[in-house]
Order: sequence, then structure tokens, then C-alpha cells
Amino acid sequence: MGKGRDKKKKSRANAGVKKAHNQGRREELNEQKRGRREERKAKGGEDDIQSLLAQIALQEKGNKTCKVLDDVAPPSPRCNCTFTAVGSQAAAGSQGSSAKHDVILYGGEFYDGRKTYVYGDLYRYSAKKGTWSLVQGVKPPKPRSGHQSFVHRGYFYTF
Repeated sequence: MGKGRDKKKKSRANAGVKKAHNQGRREELNEQKRGRREERKAKGGEDDIQSLLAQIALQEKGNKTCKVLDDVAPPSPRCNCTFTAVGSQAAAGSQGSSAKHDVILYGGEFYDGRKTYVYGDLYRYSAKKGTWSLVQGVKPPKPRSGHQSFVHRGYFYTF
């Protein structure tokens, strides 16, 4: 009679280790499932807004660092965007005294007669050099138009 009770005690003692191992494995499997679901969502049609948002989210998930691409072409025509003057050297990721003469362009929209395009890109224009730079962030805000923005103590705020 005592043998059955001892087996139960042993299984209870080892259960904590087994559960911790299984929990880690379950978390890995769930993360893989989540990734596959996001990929499936992103494969929707071109006109499906949810699939377009899922594609954007999937692309942004791969971004790990902020990139500044210098000397790019000027931004495309748009309206309802914000132009924000940069008044300090530490703003907009720029170095040196040229940052005092920079302007930041963010967002906006363009209507071509059939479709409205909403932008979420961030450009920096250097008035001294006369060049545009494209700033690609790690987790940029969603595309928007008709918003407000300002620079305070070296940080760019938009709402």
C-alpha cells in the first residue's frame, strides 16, 4: 500500500521542474504561432485595410535601430503635414550647429483623384546645406495627417 503513495510524492516533487521546462517550451511555441498568424493576416488583399496595417506592423517589427538616410530626394507632394522648426542643437538626431537651421516634416496626405495616401515618414531639411534627410525610427507612430507637432528640449512630439 505504501508504494503508491511514494510514487505520488516523487511525481509531485519533480512536477515543479517539469512544469518550468514545459512552460518555457510553451512560450516559444506560442510566440511562433503568433508570428505565423501575423504573417497570414498580412497576406490579405490590396484593398483590405486590416491586411495593409498587418503588413506595415510586420515590416516595422523587423526594425531594430534608427536610421538616418542623408541626401535623399525631396518628399512627395502632400497636404495636412507639419513643418516644425528645430531651435536647438540636440534635436532631431543632428550634430553640430547646423541643427539650429533644420526643419522637420512629418506625415501628411495626398489625394490623386481616386485614392488618398496617408504618410508617416519623417524628413529633416537642412537649410544651410539645402538637403533632405529621411529618419526611420525603431517604432514610428502610425501614418497621420491633420496633426500638431513641436520640438521641446531636443525631443519631437506629435499628437
